[in-house]
Amino acid sequence: MRTVWPRLTTGLAAGVMAAGLLLSGCGGDSPEPKPLPKESKSSPSASPSATPPAMPAAAKQESDRAVEAFARHYVDVINYTARSGEREPIDTLSADGCESCALIGKRAARTYAEGGRIRGEGWSISRINVVPKQSRERVYIEMTIEQAPETVVAKSGAKAKRFPGGTHTFNMVASRKKDGWTVARLDLVA
Repeated sequence: MRTVWPRLTTGLAAGVMAAGLLLSGCGGDSPEPKPLPKESKSSPSASPSATPPAMPAAAKQESDRAVEAFARHYVDVINYTARSGEREPIDTLSADGCESCALIGKRAARTYAEGGRIRGEGWSISRINVVPKQSRERVYIEMTIEQAPETVVAKSGAKAKRFPGGTHTFNMVASRKKDGWTVARLDLVA
């Protein structure tokens, strides 16, 4: 089985790029965005009906299948954070040193706090590979993420920006702690 892990993009730049894909789109400069449909006069806010996804039972074990289930859950939490602006669920699943994880939560929370919004279907995993025979302390996971098109209004009164979405390769490092898995790194590879 071929692994792309050696191509890992390291450092803060990769973390910023990973977080930027969530909140800033995937492509380069895009043409002038189309206006959003008219909305009610109330200020935009997180969806009050949104609830964080529950950790699946399959993700609570220590096997490769469990870490794969955890990675899928983490992507669901990223999508929840983008829809709601609530960062606590992503912070809970992220290790203290995961800069890109923290940036995803921080940027989503700031967007909603400033009256902005993020609209789109989010991320989905089209391919996932848990690199075999690893210590549970650092498990490397390769993922191909399909990012749906999205519209971002950075703050109240800002122009909406539309982003086309796309396919991206991410590497995740998950660590097993006594109370479950955490994401130690999330890096954009391509």
